Order: sequence, then C-alpha cells, then structure tokens
Amino acid sequence: MMNSTRIAVCGFGSRSRLFQNIYIAEQLALLWRELPVDKTPRTHDFSRCKPPPQTPPSEGPGTAFQYGCDAALNTGIEHSTKTINKEGLTEEGCKVIGRLTDTAAYYTQIIMSDPQQMMSSLLQKNTSTAILFNNATESGELNIDIPCGPRGISGYAMEAMTQDALKLAKEHLPWLSINIRYGVVLSDIDLSDPTHPVLTIEDVKTGEVETGIVYDLVIKCSGTTFEVPISGAIEENGFAGIPNSGQVEEYLETQKILDNEGYIIPGKSIFIGGIGLSAFDFIGIILAKTKIVKFDPKTKEFTINKAEAAWNRNLMTFFSYTYPTFFELARILTTASYSNHKQPFQIEICQLLIT
Repeated sequence: MMNSTRIAVCGFGSRSRLFQNIYIAEQLALLWRELPVDKTPRTHDFSRCKPPPQTPPSEGPGTAFQYGCDAALNTGIEHSTKTINKEGLTEEGCKVIGRLTDTAAYYTQIIMSDPQQMMSSLLQKNTSTAILFNNATESGELNIDIPCGPRGISGYAMEAMTQDALKLAKEHLPWLSINIRYGVVLSDIDLSDPTHPVLTIEDVKTGEVETGIVYDLVIKCSGTTFEVPISGAIEENGFAGIPNSGQVEEYLETQKILDNEGYIIPGKSIFIGGIGLSAFDFIGIILAKTKIVKFDPKTKEFTINKAEAAWNRNLMTFFSYTYPTFFELARILTTASYSNHKQPFQIEICQLLIT
C-alpha cells in the first residue's frame, strides 16, 4: 500500500485533464474488475491562471482550446490516448472507461449533433473550418483522422470528458480528493527537500499569497502563455485576443473596416504580425467577413468569386522580425491538402489575397 499522496498539477489544460482522466479510468478499471486497488487517501490539486480578459476564468481547457476559439484544427484527432486493460469488464464498462480518454468520440458527438446547422455556423465564423468540415464529412460520417473543424469544440469535448470523470470519481473513488482552483499561479517552489516540494501560490487578481503548501509530487504542464509582445499605441489600437469570430468582427467594426452588411469594405488591408500558426489562424475568420468564398449546399462545393477577390487584393499582409522559412510559409496552406479535391482551395485564396 502506498502512503497518502498529495500531487500538485500546475495548469488545467488538455495535458492536465488527460492525466487526471487516465488515472481515474485506470482506477475504475481495476475496481470494476475486482482487482486490488490502493484506497489510501490521495489528493490532486489543480491550479490554473485565468485566461485572457475576454473570457471567464473557467472557460475552456487551455488557451488553444477555449470555447470561443474559432481557429481550425491543424491535425486529426486521436482516439483513446491510453490503452487501459479492460479484460473482464462488461460492454458498458468498457465503453465508459474508453470514453474517459477519447477526445475524438466527444468531439464527434458535438460537431455531428446537427451537421447542417454546424456547417451554417462555420460558414459565418471561419471559412477554413467550413472547408475542413465539408471535406471531413464527405462520406456522411466524420473523418477525425484529418483536420475536421474548429479547435473550440475540442475545448467543449475535453470539458465534457472532465465532468464525466469527476462525477465517476466522486461516485466510485471516495479516497480520491480532486481540487480545481482558477485564477491562481505558482509563484515559487522550495526544493530543499526534493521529495516534498513546498509551493507558494498567488491569486492573480488579489495578490494574496499562500505559502508552505507541501506536496509529494509537482507536475508543471507547459502550455500556451498567450503573451502578446506588443505595447503602447499598437496594443491599444490593435487586436490581440483569441481567434474568435465575434471579437474580430467587433474589432473590425470599431476600426470602421466593415460596411453596413458586416462585410469588409473592398480595398481595406489588415496588417497581421507573425508568420506562425497563431497568425494564420485569422485567415479563415477574415475571409468569412468577405463575399470572396461561396458554398453551394446542394453540390457541397466551394467557389471563389474572382471579382470579389480582385477588389480585396492584398486583404491581408503578414510581417515578421525574422525571414520566413519554407516550413513557416507552408503552414498557411495546411488545410489545402484536406479541402475539396477538385480544387486546392486555400492555395488559390492565398495567392489572390495575401502578401
């Protein structure tokens, strides 16, 4: 039997949640197979600094997967990330255990609940995600092996997984105590005794500090910091939020870039800092604010209005302190490989609109 254990996990994004769910799934599998289970008290303390000010402290598992993130996935979604021995479990037990670590199953359940309505929503928010979803559902089923929609839905999927795991743990694993604190950050760690790290936790809003918190293990997850390196007038007048369609639209309105119908006025140009993936996240969102790309729901094909594209020439200009590498530039075309096979859509759009 192990001694009572207290673990601190700094962060509550996708990695932390999977760590938690895998542990719970493993314990449930042992319990339901009537195998020995260590029932000595165990505490898992999760702490998460609040996300950017545009969102509530508890919204979404990590910056990249916040519920309001309309940016496209760049990869497919893996099924269960951990193989857990289910031998001897009932069919229902296997299903419950498997889903605790299966983001793909939850993602599919959410995005395919009403495919037609989902497509309509994606067309309004992000042209790139609409193209991906259209291609990934070509067979009538969702192909999760390729990029298939927005990242924000992954946030909803992971939150659903988290809540299911917490509910099962409370019901079946009473010796496990799970605490989740938002709006706090690890400010110091004392490793005088490496086997028992002592943490100092600070409330990011009030500045209140807790010291002398002893743990057996500390896990520091390294996620997206969302620190935007701008200041002064650029920070005050630029947009530095998450890639959210509504927030981008609100910003464009304040800059008087949109017409009365909510479309970008032809001839306007948007200056985007960076040549990495986070910069390119905004391409599809900006395109959705134009009349350049059209979708035919009957043929399920996308077309480019060449006249609109010509009027919006140089719609987006990217700048960077460093020279772009082939790899960096290629990222802008990531979704092209997964678009309608009849026309490599994103490539043509990029050639028409981007400098």
